[in-house]
Order: sequence, then C-alpha cells, then structure tokens
Amino acid sequence: MDGPNHLNLDWLNRQGWEAVPIESACYFVELTASRLANACKLLGQTSCYAIATEPVENAPLAYTLSTDVDTFLKFGETVYPLQYVLMPENREFAVLCTPDYELVAGPHVFVLKVLGTSITDARSKYAAFFTSSRWSEENRRWFESVVRRYEPFGA
Repeated sequence: MDGPNHLNLDWLNRQGWEAVPIESACYFVELTASRLANACKLLGQTSCYAIATEPVENAPLAYTLSTDVDTFLKFGETVYPLQYVLMPENREFAVLCTPDYELVAGPHVFVLKVLGTSITDARSKYAAFFTSSRWSEENRRWFESVVRRYEPFGA
C-alpha cells in the first residue's frame, strides 16, 4: 500500500498486473458485486480478506469474506466509507475500496471479468465520471491523478 488510497506501484509491477480505477458507488452495486464474484470464481477463489487500509473505529481491521454477490453487497453496506483492500490468501488479485474510487488489480482475465468491458472502455467511462461538472476542480484533479497513476498498468 502507498497510504490508504493507493496500491504500491512497485508491487503492482512485480506482479505484472493490470490496475484500473472504476467509479465507487458505496462499494459494490449489484452489477459490480456480481462481476467480482464471477471473477473470483474464475480464479477458483471462494474467500478473500478485507483489510482496512486506514485506522478504523467501531469496525474490524479485517474480515474474511465469501466471494459471493450477497457477501460483497453486505460488506459494502457495512463498511462504506471506510477504506479496505480485498485480497485472497494467495494474493492473486486486489480490489482497493475507497470512497472516491475502486481499483481493480490482478491478472488480465480477472480485471476484464470485473470490468465487464475492455480496459480502454472502462478507463473512458471512469474519465467521463470524474470530468462531470458536478465535481469541483480539486476533485477532478484528484481523480485525474488516480488515472495517471495507474495508466501504465493495463492495455
């Protein structure tokens, strides 16, 4: 981790992973939860850890989660807006959950399954989200910095 909001770039490089930010909607709308569950199934993962990336009060520092839609949805409802990273024991993928964005990182097949589209299209969709006039200039700069940070990690 590079602080609570970012995965470490050197670590991502060593893994040879792709990493793509997507819009955060209270951690997992049903479609994202379904895609994540299917991606976990594709990798043979039936559980993962959710580890806080920031100090938390009145919530566990870590959870063990089943990798099914209902569990992901309940997890999101329980911990939002606290920041967690989801990762299986073998560290085959990582999903960083922040109030500003979710970062899907892992092997190409996993990332595509979670995105439900190409990496290029997912990046374009995220750009449309953060360039919306509803955001302040400061927010737009923050979102753009996230895009630039993870741009090298994916086609």
